[in-house]
Amino acid sequence: MSGRTIAVAAAIDDTFANGLLVTLHSAARNLSPGWKLETYVFGFEITPASRARVDQGLAGLPVRLHWRKLDLSAVDPYWPGLNNPRDTTCYYRLFLGDTLPETVDRVLFLDADLLIHRDLAELWHLPFEGNIAMAVPDAYPRGHRSRLSRIAFADGQRFTGDTPYFNAGVQLIDLSRWRTERIGSRACELLWKYKDQLDGRDQDALNITLAGRWKRLPPTWNFHELPEGPDDWDAGGASPTEVADAVRHPAILHYIGWKPWSRAWRPHRSRLWWRAARAAGVATAPRILHVAIWDALFWGPHTRLRWLLRRANHRGFALLMLMRPWTAVTYPLWRLTQR
Repeated sequence: MSGRTIAVAAAIDDTFANGLLVTLHSAARNLSPGWKLETYVFGFEITPASRARVDQGLAGLPVRLHWRKLDLSAVDPYWPGLNNPRDTTCYYRLFLGDTLPETVDRVLFLDADLLIHRDLAELWHLPFEGNIAMAVPDAYPRGHRSRLSRIAFADGQRFTGDTPYFNAGVQLIDLSRWRTERIGSRACELLWKYKDQLDGRDQDALNITLAGRWKRLPPTWNFHELPEGPDDWDAGGASPTEVADAVRHPAILHYIGWKPWSRAWRPHRSRLWWRAARAAGVATAPRILHVAIWDALFWGPHTRLRWLLRRANHRGFALLMLMRPWTAVTYPLWRLTQR
């Protein structure tokens, strides 16, 4: 890989084709001049129309796509608990060392439900400092850590309620060490051995295998939130400045849970995703006003204020609320117009 090339890996089924297009399109538009994305996309049942739409949407941008097909014969034996064959795509990241070219010694794995606002070159050359991977701590680790701490792992492995747990949607990986230490294979062995006990599937397996050997990234590089449950959100050791930066200007916005393109529900900040989708040529984007109204109704004033008070480091806002209670309505509406 040249010094200005970022190796990216992703895995999708057909329902995530538009998500991948928006992820890569937003990444490419924010790259520094002279940089490019060498992108390996592993797909499951991708229709020719979806593939053509992704290719066309990225035409003229510094992105070179390598479409690959998952070898299900290599994957299926490891996942006895799968309820849907399409879930296979989330396990691709475990096979990065086996399936990417040997010339790729560092890779950035990206989920296909991201919106990228900053130059990935800032992330690409960060030092590993002896670690195998870099990731952002999961914003909702309590349930994961509690569940994993109850499993009696063999070979002296132990995952406690205090062990850091990362979100696997954005990972920068030292692929040379990943291969040497058989990270993917060992994670597969864990999945086979503990089966349905690993509800977080590949993310659980990677957290166990990489425990103590991954570097924490600031939350801005994988900012994921569920505003309907702000009291569960965990900054993962980030400083108030890092949290405030992530809240106001996330480098990567990760839509966990409901997706912006879902017809059943619209998650927080859907309007930003649909704006990027329009720029990428996704023709089915709804009217921005419609999404904004939905967003305002879903993320109501009470939840918005709780989240801001708890996470955004807005000092003095509680006092303002006591003095001017009508800001419970006016402030959220003002914030909505500022996004």
